[in-house]
Amino acid sequence: MRLLRIGDPGAEVPAVLDAAGTARDVSGITGDFGPAFFAGGGLAALAAAVADPAALAGLPPLAGQSGKYETMIYNVTVRGFTTGQPG
Repeated sequence: MRLLRIGDPGAEVPAVLDAAGTARDVSGITGDFGPAFFAGGGLAALAAAVADPAALAGLPPLAGQSGKYETMIYNVTVRGFTTGQPG
């Protein structure tokens, strides 16, 4: 799962990149990918949401961002956040 922040500085939208390469808005699930998100189980909740094809299809695609992707985390595994070990 790739976590992204897309948009101009200060106005970024949290997103995930789906298997087709489409950035999908997850601001309905989380306001940002910050410490509270990771400490509060947000990663597991987000992983569950994007694993469900129906839920993923319900996340709006982000279009017209002209490549302003800031990749935060690439291929995140929950193990890395719960044990401190690399995924």
